[in-house]
Amino acid sequence: TTEIYPLSLHDALPIYGSRIAMTGADPEGRIEIRSLTGQIETRIEMKEWLNPLTIDWAADGKSVFVSNPGLIESPSGPIGATLLRVDLDGDVHPLWETRGGRYTWAIASPDGKYLAIREPATERNAWMIENF
Repeated sequence: TTEIYPLSLHDALPIYGSRIAMTGADPEGRIEIRSLTGQIETRIEMKEWLNPLTIDWAADGKSVFVSNPGLIESPSGPIGATLLRVDLDGDVHPLWETRGGRYTWAIASPDGKYLAIREPATERNAWMIENF
């Protein structure tokens, strides 16, 4: 039998809605990709970036954006968070970091040309990131 976890606060459906990406359910800190019935299709291990918090799909459905506590040069170091793009093979690409809190998240525009980034801070700003 397949063990089905209830959806947590850390899950995301891609635009086309055929799979669920989850963080927080795997005891080894990996990302889980599940079918809509809850069956695990694959687990993605991210070297040196264990236990991601938030998760959102990239527009093309070939990668996800996750938040990891810690900074780019020190994943388990000072207070901060790093936004990562992770492909389905587990290749990790740090995109952005903040010292404003321990998490962040990103949502891609439907065409994949823009990325909205949110952090838990009171300051406001707008950034343009190309070729992410």
